[in-house]
Amino acid sequence: VVAVALLAQLAAPVPGWQYWLVRGLALSAYLLVFLATLSAASLPALAKAFGRPFVAVHHVATVAAFAAMVAHPLAYAAAFGSLEPLVPRAASLYDFFLWAGRPALALFLVAVLAGLLRLAFKKGWRYFHLVVYAAFLLVTVHANLIGTTFAALPARIASWVLAAVATVVFVRKRLQRRAARPAAPVPAAPAAPQA
Repeated sequence: VVAVALLAQLAAPVPGWQYWLVRGLALSAYLLVFLATLSAASLPALAKAFGRPFVAVHHVATVAAFAAMVAHPLAYAAAFGSLEPLVPRAASLYDFFLWAGRPALALFLVAVLAGLLRLAFKKGWRYFHLVVYAAFLLVTVHANLIGTTFAALPARIASWVLAAVATVVFVRKRLQRRAARPAAPVPAAPAAPQA
């Protein structure tokens, strides 16, 4: 993931190490979130490939992604000397999507907290954890509207392919869960009165 982030930056260099850091953190977070999302699609295969339980592999990708996504706006704020990059904007629909990384970060935080509190929430935590998919789509729009790395057409196409794959993973997981649910019992017909 880090190698891809570095190669992407070499393809479209920007002045100053701060911008390299901001872009590298953003792209690393994006790719790691995608990998964490993809890992949810193939649990047994992932465990077999890494020789570890799915949860361990998924959590490593998730923790690394969350660290990078929190560091991204903080590095951006430090580069500009303002905390403004942490404040959501919604003056218009375009403005909202341009800066959609901000609400996406809040959604990722909800998902991380839901994962951490999964024992307390029993099965309900999964519903909060699903916001990852919406957040990933918001970040994809944000990256395509503002991201320097995503100015190149191949990067834009790749990001929308990743978003489409994440959407397919979401739909597939929901269909699998629905199929695995036991069917509701059919109520018995009332007995006919005896004469």
